[in-house]
Amino acid sequence: MNTNTTQIKNKDIAIIIPQNLICELSQNPLTEDLYLISIKSYTESNLINNKSEDEDSYSLIFCFAGKIRVHTSEEEIHIKEKEYLICKTACVKEISHIKRRDNLVYIIQFNGKKAHCLIKEENTTFSLGLADDIISVYLGKIQEIVHSLEMGYRKENIEYISGQLWTLLISTKYTELATSDVIYPDTDIITKAITIMKDHIEKRLTLEELASELDYSPSHLSTLFTKKTGETPINYYNQLKIQQAATYLQRTNIQIKEIANRLQFYDEFYFSKVFKRYMGITPSKFKKKYSLIAAD
Repeated sequence: MNTNTTQIKNKDIAIIIPQNLICELSQNPLTEDLYLISIKSYTESNLINNKSEDEDSYSLIFCFAGKIRVHTSEEEIHIKEKEYLICKTACVKEISHIKRRDNLVYIIQFNGKKAHCLIKEENTTFSLGLADDIISVYLGKIQEIVHSLEMGYRKENIEYISGQLWTLLISTKYTELATSDVIYPDTDIITKAITIMKDHIEKRLTLEELASELDYSPSHLSTLFTKKTGETPINYYNQLKIQQAATYLQRTNIQIKEIANRLQFYDEFYFSKVFKRYMGITPSKFKKKYSLIAAD
């Protein structure tokens, strides 16, 4: 267990936002979409308290060390070390430790108009990964929230905490994006594929060439890539090219025909067609509207 975990274990936390303040948060334009209700940590207690006056709220349950049992209205869920669960608070009937030594469990209750949008899937256990570096990312985010709360309930402070909470929940919904690109850039085949595309942004890279670079069959790579990104590899590659084209149009005086040639499009007409498909505007209109180069 890393040092950060040990430091937190020595100080159990039980911070509940006052009801009158929650009422204000639910009406504040900056916090009404997402706000914190409570944050608690448990290290030694056998029975974990998850009661809340807001039964419409959600609970994010992190098990950083040990093992816990969550009884919901429909099932019993075991959460192992380095796993987390998100569920409706009202569904949780009881939480208890299975392994009672060296425990570290955090429960974060939250609500808001858009709280449901930040949830990957209710009542499903997700892994935080095996690496301590990934665990530290989440502990760090939680530590930020706790530290901010301990500074008091000033309006500015609570608004800032809502922003921190938003970041934490986004990172749980998109765990791979929040951690793998920074810590393990070479472990994800899709990330590798996109990196190769970017390295060949001014070349004409075929699906077969991309698959060969990754030691995959073209069909297998295309299936994996489309499933994860919602786009075929070639469509995604074209999106990256259009992104680069938009940069050229904003920041240089390179002619549209030359940009099309540089990015290996068949001709200027085809380039303009693809550009408009993604950007909703022709390259010439885009340049006129967004160019950062002063007119002569």
